[in-house]
Amino acid sequence: MNTIDIFFEQDNASYRWHKQKLDVRFFKNRLSKYLDIADSDVELIIETNGSRFDADLLQRFKNLKVVLKVDACGKHQEYIRPGIQWTDIQNTINTLSKNNIDFAIQPVLSVYNILNINGLENYCKDNDYKMHKPTLIHSPQVLRPNNLPYQLKPQVPL
Repeated sequence: MNTIDIFFEQDNASYRWHKQKLDVRFFKNRLSKYLDIADSDVELIIETNGSRFDADLLQRFKNLKVVLKVDACGKHQEYIRPGIQWTDIQNTINTLSKNNIDFAIQPVLSVYNILNINGLENYCKDNDYKMHKPTLIHSPQVLRPNNLPYQLKPQVPL
């Protein structure tokens, strides 16, 4: 599912907006209405899965940060987050880089990626991308890394 979270603080107020089920028209039709109330000087943090990104809409913000919720590379990422193509994530990363937008990759650890998290770390290192400390999946609880079969736990990278 395509989602986006937007955070910013202005005039002693915090704004948080969460949108699920993004469609292609979202950035052009709705996001601009929400961002119109924000000064261009605010710190704007956008968390997204990276499937779509419109840099033109956000160029006016001087302090923009993007956090890409990416859990693995290639087909492994596509398996973990169905419906999101790895090429779309790469296109978003290229757009962010080309427009000098500050971004970092932050994985969500689960039983699906805990054994292969080093692959994503190496991808980030090889490409000079920032990688934030991974977070643990909250739900469904069955996908939490502590539910990994005990036979596989010794393989978890430290």
